[in-house]
Amino acid sequence: LFVSGARDQYGPRAKLEQLVNSLPEPKKLVLIEGADHFFAGRLRELREAIEKWAKETVAI
Repeated sequence: LFVSGARDQYGPRAKLEQLVNSLPEPKKLVLIEGADHFFAGRLRELREAIEKWAKETVAI
């Protein structure tokens, strides 16, 4: 799981997409619209993305 802010000033979207595309499955990239590198004001969306991935991926 890769989660990034769509406005991340330290991790350009194109480079992150290139990295993720070069990796084998399983992989998932989630971009949080409006979020910067530190997810300021978007921590809820970050948490929700991680929780959703965990529920879909991890068998408990």
